[in-house]
Amino acid sequence: ALADERRYHSVVRAAFGQRRKMLALALAAGLGLHLEAAREAAVWHRLLYTGEKVEEWLVLFLALTDRLNEEELKHLAKRLGISGKKRQSVISSRSDGLRALRAIEQGLVRKNSEIYGLLKPLPIEAVIYLMAKAGHEEAKMALSAYITRLRNTRLELSGKDLISLGIPQGERMGEVLRLLLEKRLDSEIKTREGELEVAKAYLKKAGD
Repeated sequence: ALADERRYHSVVRAAFGQRRKMLALALAAGLGLHLEAAREAAVWHRLLYTGEKVEEWLVLFLALTDRLNEEELKHLAKRLGISGKKRQSVISSRSDGLRALRAIEQGLVRKNSEIYGLLKPLPIEAVIYLMAKAGHEEAKMALSAYITRLRNTRLELSGKDLISLGIPQGERMGEVLRLLLEKRLDSEIKTREGELEVAKAYLKKAGD
């Protein structure tokens, strides 16, 4: 955590050195997300003890630059020399994350499978940032459920199991796996036997 704080402060110092006017005006106007909320979200995730490597300074960076538009954010990241595939992925994913958060806060998605579909493509740092930014309790609960439970959902059936049922590899198997995962996420099936029943029903329907 201390290393993350040091990395964050070094980025802030560099930011004020290279983009001083833009960031000074932004912070003076209150455009940044409250950093304490971002710190609290990062600490909350750390205390889950998932063992997952998270660059917490990126969560703080997204909070600091919360109201910069996408072009300004990417330009600033480039000027600061923020490199690496993952770090660039975190920064570029912010716009998709904000769209996902709006959909959740507006009640456009309610099912676990829908929440999973929106958040799964995002790096964990972006999801933690969304936790800090969420303004509705329901949205915080949805994000918490995704981080603590939904994102780790696994099927009991494997590709070999589906092949033994007569489902070939390829697009059809992908459809079955997506269907099974969706029903698992939405608690429509809870056991291996339930997964088998859904797969067999799919196969029967496909053969009709």
